[in-house]
Amino acid sequence: MKQLFVGLLCVSMVMLLSCEKEEKPWVLPPLPDSVSVQQIDMGPDYNNQVYYHFQKGIVRTVDNRSWDLAFDADPEGFLISMNGGTNVLVAILPDTEFVTDVASRQLQWNWDAACGTFDSLAMHTWCNAERKSNGKVYVINRGLPSGEPDNLFQFKVKGVSAQSYQLIIADANGQQMRDVTIPKNPEKQHVFYSFAQGGNVVDIEPAKADWDLCFLQYRWVYHQFSPPLLYQVSGVFINNTRLEAAVDSSMQFYDINAEKCVALQYRNVRDVIGYDWKTPIFKPTGVDYETRKHVNYIVRDRNANAPLYKMRFIDFYNHSGVKGTPTFEWQQLR
Repeated sequence: MKQLFVGLLCVSMVMLLSCEKEEKPWVLPPLPDSVSVQQIDMGPDYNNQVYYHFQKGIVRTVDNRSWDLAFDADPEGFLISMNGGTNVLVAILPDTEFVTDVASRQLQWNWDAACGTFDSLAMHTWCNAERKSNGKVYVINRGLPSGEPDNLFQFKVKGVSAQSYQLIIADANGQQMRDVTIPKNPEKQHVFYSFAQGGNVVDIEPAKADWDLCFLQYRWVYHQFSPPLLYQVSGVFINNTRLEAAVDSSMQFYDINAEKCVALQYRNVRDVIGYDWKTPIFKPTGVDYETRKHVNYIVRDRNANAPLYKMRFIDFYNHSGVKGTPTFEWQQLR
């Protein structure tokens, strides 16, 4: 009898199990991409110019003092900008020939605005719409201490083509004239030139596809002062050949998703991120910097459905308390 009961129990259990629905494995929902943290070493004097790519990390670090002028490298490009981070200035002479008394002249120095747009560049009038040179002589002040032999040079931009820029360069006394060709590189945003040590084309930027942000020292102009106050700041330029960015302080960083970024106002000027993600705190012993953690930056490629990133700065000091090491966190939203 006992054996019969056990047998019936086993049959019942088999029947019950056979009627039970097949259980599907539980699939966890996908986790959001993790937030990455990156520290950039600009150095306490901000002499490091650091190129960063969100996916590749730091791609190049160069000495910010190693270049004076930047030339638009696009085949159609003609714009020339100056290194505000080393306080480069340019004056335009009324002359069309080199002069012998540059150092003794009262020169009207000009500078670029940080945004880098066409009409904000001091040399945007060097040519007309047909790319024909105005023939003027320019004087460059490289920002070195007064009296340094390599500080002042004269130059003329003879012309530009799809392949290169052509310049004539002379020293401060109109001597040692030489023709200079600065080749363009369509894979890059700019090509760079230094007047130091006889003059050289210098390799500064990575290819346009290989960097998103450039951490560097540059110049900000406070026009509320008379004369305007030229001030060196440490900040960020975006690669505005590909990218644009928006600034937001209404949302919490961790709450931001792709949908919430649609209505933001995006700009593709190079200094849209800029330098004011930190606030100077003036003290009797010097200046400290407080990071504005509530300010978010949304960076996106201008192509449809391209990557979208959010970022915010969380520190300007390293673990040893040394400034010039901006730290930011970022996350890809699309």
